[in-house]
Amino acid sequence: MGDWIAVALGVVLCFVIWDWGGVREPGWSNAILALGIIALPVWIFRPAGGFAPPPARWFLWCWLLVVVVVVLQLIPVPPGVLRVLSARRAELAASLQGIGIWSSFAPLSVSPALTLRHLSRFLAYTLVFLLARESGWRLGRRVWRLAVPLVAVGAMESLVGLVRLGDGSGVESAAAHGNYMNPNHFSGLLEMILPFVVMATVAAASRVMRDSKPGRATRSKPVYSGAESFGRAMVLLASALLSCLVLGMQLRSGSRAGLVSTVAGMACLAAIGLFRTPEQRRMPLRAAALVAFSITLLLALVYFGPDVLFDRLADGARDGAAASRVDFWKETLFLIRDYPIFGSGLGTYASAIQRYRSTAPLLLLDFAHNDYLQILAELGLLGAAPLFLCAGYSVRCAIRAAVSALDSPNREMAAACAASMVAIAVHSLADFNLYIPANAMVLAWVAGLGCALHTRAELTSRSVPVIPAQTVL
Repeated sequence: MGDWIAVALGVVLCFVIWDWGGVREPGWSNAILALGIIALPVWIFRPAGGFAPPPARWFLWCWLLVVVVVVLQLIPVPPGVLRVLSARRAELAASLQGIGIWSSFAPLSVSPALTLRHLSRFLAYTLVFLLARESGWRLGRRVWRLAVPLVAVGAMESLVGLVRLGDGSGVESAAAHGNYMNPNHFSGLLEMILPFVVMATVAAASRVMRDSKPGRATRSKPVYSGAESFGRAMVLLASALLSCLVLGMQLRSGSRAGLVSTVAGMACLAAIGLFRTPEQRRMPLRAAALVAFSITLLLALVYFGPDVLFDRLADGARDGAAASRVDFWKETLFLIRDYPIFGSGLGTYASAIQRYRSTAPLLLLDFAHNDYLQILAELGLLGAAPLFLCAGYSVRCAIRAAVSALDSPNREMAAACAASMVAIAVHSLADFNLYIPANAMVLAWVAGLGCALHTRAELTSRSVPVIPAQTVL
């Protein structure tokens, strides 16, 4: 079962990315239908051995609270109740009622249609998370098969980005953008997939080095024939070339936040490797090595980066792009102040922010260019806080699985999951990747895989029997 779930999710992901990242509504609606078709037989025909153990109870309650808050945003309430729940929303409803646009009852969301649309997206991401978690749990030692579709998507998008360089169909025609309209979102996808490609290269290199050492065959180290050793060497070469291609296209996108996010993801991988077997007396040395690695990697990427990256860095310093985003964030804080508890409604930022605009007022601001501020503005404290807790829990699960006593393939995948989520978390500080369906779907996939590995690690540490990898439908 785990294998066909991974393949089916990969097909849907390819379709969503090919359809401009899923930003077009008809294509994304078809993707939601496909996800439902994939999930239906999984829940109807219970897999052998049962489903994966549920995550922590508080995690489930937090996730449910987010859904409840969004549903409450859609329910029309009387004016008196609306004034208690959201005074600013009641004022807006009263002004619309005065010109005959709104009835006496009004919902908390300033645009119920947009909120309903984004609720369907959120539920679709939840479905991807659950399917990836179930597939990762059932695959066991073959968990790398769940990462194969992600690597394949990264390779496909990198090749498309290479072919479409300079075709003029992106926001910045000189930058690589793949199937995305915005190179920053293309960069967001590749930075999440890059850790899996890098860990595949590391794993292949370690196997080649282990096989090349002389010695007699054992159960853990069999002797391979010349053809098998040559095949492993070819796998190493292919994964190394793919790593260079993905990293090169990520840099060729010219994304400034993507550059920092890539360094953050690679630093996370290095940190997991350095601190996997902690020794107190070597902690300062390892911390210094991690800092030196991060600085060296950043300088190397900047030095060897393509001209488009330098142009974007120079443009940012010349035209004050960073200052403009800071102004957008300040305006978003006013929106958060007026809708502190329940928010303005999921997906309604573009509608709610316009009355607070003072920076570039002639331009329509669709996104806050900071996912955390936008989520807080749309969901309020009651909806954003549990969602942030769930995100932190997913990162924690991947890191704990990466430093656990799991076997090597599972630890490598967990480390890649952690680095992938750290990279997109850093990028979300200055962009809106989480509002691009394809990128949000990849994040849900990676989070589900990390949580599955953590569950297996916990049961293994307690010597609880876990479902064998062969027990699949």
